[in-house]
Formats: sequence, C-alpha cells, structure tokens
Amino acid sequence: MNPQLTPRLLVALIVAAASSCFTAASQGATDSGWPRVFTKNGRQLTVYEPQVEYWNGYTNVYFRCAIAVKGVTKRERFGIAEVFGLTLVEQAIRCVAVVPVQRKLRFTGASDADAAALRAAVDQIRPPDQPRFPSTRRWPA
Repeated sequence: MNPQLTPRLLVALIVAAASSCFTAASQGATDSGWPRVFTKNGRQLTVYEPQVEYWNGYTNVYFRCAIAVKGVTKRERFGIAEVFGLTLVEQAIRCVAVVPVQRKLRFTGASDADAAALRAAVDQIRPPDQPRFPSTRRWPA
C-alpha cells in the first residue's frame, strides 16, 4: 500500500475507474448485494457491507467494513478494513467508483505472523490500489 499517490498515478486510476464504471453500466451489471465473496488461489475473502463514516462533497470517502479470510490460518479469521479513498460519481449512469488511497487491515487477536499473512492474502485477492465499484445497481430515479 502506498499512501502517497503521485498526481500521474492518481489520474491514471481515476481514468481507469471512470472507464470501468461506464463499462459496468453499459453491460447492465447488477449489484449482488452483501456480503461479497472473492476467491483466489484457494483463499477466500468475504467483505461485509461498508459503514461509511464520511463522504465529503462526493469526492473523498472514509469507511470501515468487517472482513473474513479463509485458507490462510487453520480457521477463518475476522478483521476490519478501514479505507480512505477518492470517489468518482457518474450520476447520469448511476455509478460510483472508489479509488483507494489508504487501506488498513486489522485482525484483533492474531499473532503478528498470522496478521501479516492475512494482510498479504487480502492484498493478493483484492489489491489495495485498484478502483472499486461499490454499486452498479440502478438507483431509483
């Protein structure tokens, strides 16, 4: 995770987010609801519905969400993800993209080694610098 994005990288991420937002909307993507489950290399990440702390001017957002990771330790481990990001809102197609700037992952009660392995697994399944699309559901008119 690199908390300091260069202006060039930030522009590239926002352009990627915008183009993906248009693609998702044009393909009629639907929101699968919460929780969302992602798998990769035999590991599973479950992300529960985010709780937004603030969304200032519809440009930057801070939220927390519960997460669960399977396939790293002997049993499923639960944790918290805290994310600060920039948002791109395209009201015409009812789409929001989040470009993460900082992400903290905490696994209370996990040893330092387990917590590091869990964070690495989450980073592999959902890289911290990729744009996210919390909703491609059609909003009510």
